[in-house]
Amino acid sequence: MGFTHDALGAALAAINISTRLSSSAGPAVYEATARMQTLGDVEGTIAAARAEVSSENAANTAAARFAYRLSGDPTGDVVVVSIAAETPQTSAMRGYAQMERTMQWVDGDWRMQVPLSRPQFVTVIDGFAPLGGPGA
Repeated sequence: MGFTHDALGAALAAINISTRLSSSAGPAVYEATARMQTLGDVEGTIAAARAEVSSENAANTAAARFAYRLSGDPTGDVVVVSIAAETPQTSAMRGYAQMERTMQWVDGDWRMQVPLSRPQFVTVIDGFAPLGGPGA
């Protein structure tokens, strides 16, 4: 919570909220995050996190770098944030995990529309701005 009402704030909110909605964050985190920082099918999102099972080692899915691109006016009420995450797994395949997150400005903070779309593997992220990490 406490994200700024601009492009960077929307991007940081999208990344942080998405990360906290994962089963790997644990029920105390993903349930609180879903209830306080999302709009839409909150209970379905919590149920999906509870049921989430991954056969992949967590170290292979942790992002080392992020990049983002926005559609819409970040000083308005709704934007779509495209996030590209480079993980050891995607880097080995010479690409990125890309996801789209719809963000809405509500009561002085960004909230994420749920349910979430699944990440897609992409090899090109033209038009994305780097968001920290080594070499960013």
